[in-house]
Amino acid sequence: MNSCALTDHGSMYGALKFKNAMKEAGLKPILGCEIYIAPRGMDQKDFGIDNKYFHLVLLAKNLQGYKNLVKIVSIAHMEGFYYRPRIDIDTLSKYTDGIIALSACLAGPISTPLLNGDFNKALESAKIYSNMFKNNFYIEIKEMEWRNK
Repeated sequence: MNSCALTDHGSMYGALKFKNAMKEAGLKPILGCEIYIAPRGMDQKDFGIDNKYFHLVLLAKNLQGYKNLVKIVSIAHMEGFYYRPRIDIDTLSKYTDGIIALSACLAGPISTPLLNGDFNKALESAKIYSNMFKNNFYIEIKEMEWRNK
């Protein structure tokens, strides 16, 4: 491997140290963040609804992507913070240039509805993010161990 990504949850605190260490090792750093998507607007802060959010991984493709990623994370902290730094879909859609998006973990906007048996909601979410990020949205595949209880 000649590159590696770092995606802190909700922040980019490790980005500079990571970038410097990767450069020193002669490797390409990919800067990113696993952000939290507010279920409604960032201004909505009702317990039991707005403290449940989806995860989404964002990776900077280039300098413009890095600048947009910094904006997204800053807005999430300054305007959307409720238990976690959150951003809503409308705001996120303004800063997608230069960014690759991944569907994230089991708390992502596609995995969560699938785990709840809601295929239509998962498909709807996939279409929203696919349209938002054009050709830069990828669905992660996770291996899970299923157990009968």
